[in-house]
Amino acid sequence: MMFNNQWNLSGIVDISNTNLAQSILKSRNIEDLNTYLYPKLSDLHDPYLLKDMDKAVARILQSVKNKELILIYGDYDTDGITATAIMYRFLKSIGAKVTYFIPERNDGYGLSEDVLKRLFNNEKYRETGLVITVDCGIPSVKEVDFINEIGIDCIISDHHTVQEEIPDAYCIISPKVSENYLFRELSGAGIAFKIIQALSVKLNKQEEFAKYIDLAALGTIADQVPLIDENRTIAKIGMDSIPYTQNTGLKELINQSYPNGIDKVNSSDLIFNIIPKINASGRMESAEHAIKLLISDDYEQCKILSEKLIELNDERKILQKEITDKVMDKIESDESIKSNAVIVLYDEDWEIGILGIVASKIVDKYNRPCMLLSGSEKYFGKEKLLKGTGRSVEGFNLIEALIHCHSFLDKEAETCGGHYFAAGNVLKESSVDKFSAIINQYAKDIGFTVSDRKLLCPDYKIDIFDINVDNARILSCLEPHGPENELSLFYIEDMILEKSRLIGKTKDHMTLSFKKEDRYMNCISFNSAVYYKLLVLGASYDLVFKMSLNTVKDSNSLNNVVRHFVNCEIADMRLRDIPLPIMDDLIKYSKDDVCISRQDIAKVYRLIKSNNLPYKIELETLPNIPHFLICLDILQELGIINYNNVAYKFIYINELNDKVRRNLEDSPTYVKTEKRNGNGRV
Repeated sequence: MMFNNQWNLSGIVDISNTNLAQSILKSRNIEDLNTYLYPKLSDLHDPYLLKDMDKAVARILQSVKNKELILIYGDYDTDGITATAIMYRFLKSIGAKVTYFIPERNDGYGLSEDVLKRLFNNEKYRETGLVITVDCGIPSVKEVDFINEIGIDCIISDHHTVQEEIPDAYCIISPKVSENYLFRELSGAGIAFKIIQALSVKLNKQEEFAKYIDLAALGTIADQVPLIDENRTIAKIGMDSIPYTQNTGLKELINQSYPNGIDKVNSSDLIFNIIPKINASGRMESAEHAIKLLISDDYEQCKILSEKLIELNDERKILQKEITDKVMDKIESDESIKSNAVIVLYDEDWEIGILGIVASKIVDKYNRPCMLLSGSEKYFGKEKLLKGTGRSVEGFNLIEALIHCHSFLDKEAETCGGHYFAAGNVLKESSVDKFSAIINQYAKDIGFTVSDRKLLCPDYKIDIFDINVDNARILSCLEPHGPENELSLFYIEDMILEKSRLIGKTKDHMTLSFKKEDRYMNCISFNSAVYYKLLVLGASYDLVFKMSLNTVKDSNSLNNVVRHFVNCEIADMRLRDIPLPIMDDLIKYSKDDVCISRQDIAKVYRLIKSNNLPYKIELETLPNIPHFLICLDILQELGIINYNNVAYKFIYINELNDKVRRNLEDSPTYVKTEKRNGNGRV
């Protein structure tokens, strides 16, 4: 969503023509600047401050000593996969007899009694003496009871929200149940990393755990946990080590993703390029491809697995677009859905592995929480069970909302788990409408309201002279970016648009070049092609954007010279001095989001014909701006008129050529906006 968001400039700090990094760090009130910029392994907290860590370490080492089979039970997202790989590789390195299992999405998230029964009847897992969960287990009360009943100990390591009842596990390693631990927001991979840190200390192999910090960083950044305190230490050190990783699989995935090589990765590289490929494994087929990649030392196998992940991610993109379009069609065709504070939709055929990303797209477009549900192969009695996944916005804690809703549902069959911004659940098919009603009533009860406009609060005002490689390089020291350490939002005024073009395989994105005081600013805007009509060369725009350093190796250079560029990603932009209500109309026009009839076009034609040329029209005086502008485009495409647009403030109609009859079907705009009608003669 662009061009008509609400901007709050009241808290903006003008740091133009200052030392940008120094000004930003000062405004963020960072207490220990040295630790923030240059974290060390010694900055990590003592792992034994986590409740029962000593108990977990002793039980694991007992299993190692007795050659007892350890089963690591993981999850199918990047956090769960990296947590599994960390635990598996480390335990292997100290001589453990260890295996792993990651459920398919059809099995559902976390421990499942049906899956456990199937596992322990399988010869591969039959000798299991210890189960260690990673990135799951906190909600699994019944499942842990089952593990206990068959005489197996279970160590839960999980970072998800603790619910009313806690499993009766051998021990639970989580900062959320540890009053003495100094930081509560570790990821699943982060907790696995703390366990191997504690094992390293006990075994007097102090630095051994550090070999796996690249995987811990991947999981931490992927799971969108706050990148502060210990998470920042893990993410910063691990991210900086990734270009030089000794993990054969990760190295090959990086090489195939950046065929020209990469000197340094940032959080955007991971979030938009590497992590989606790891996630695609569990979304599209099986997480087995990804976990094998991260635990294998066989180069040829890793090469094949990396190719597979890239292929699956390409397939994921296609399927994601198809489902997103279907979800949006449902929303746009039903005003009652659009009027809800929380969007809840169900379709038997939606692929559950894709719904989390689709829900994010819906949240981004409609600025409200969204829960999407799909059918599963599981039943409770005779009733089909559905699996849901959701995403949320600031001001609406999704897991708290789900816990509230599920208190009114069947606790035996209908469960939930997750975080503030992302959570999932299982519902009976008959409960969908009830669930939707409860969650929307909950939103009303807590005073949650939605707005069609996103609220953007730019952090800093800067000038064109502040946009340079040196500043971008210094700002890169604030990496990695993520929750609670976001990339700063900059604001700049009065930029003249010089050039623009659509880019990408499907032309979904835009590059734009602006000019001010003889200096240029090159920008990119993702998924914004629908606004392309609102770009007027020579017009003045205000921009809200993010600035970062882009580091690439020049493939045309014999020595693979590293080049640095300023990357300016537009978060929003506005035509100067255009009121928001008019921008709303212009967006409808840009999206061709209106229905045009022959009568509409004829009416505009008669208006032009009745006035002397050149005919000047002030846009804000028009009763229906989108209709009028689309009609002008149709007439211009047919060669009947020629008009000039002055920054969407004035329209000048300069020519009228009405001697020859035209066919409306010759206008691409008319074909897009209205079904063919009659013979289409004007």
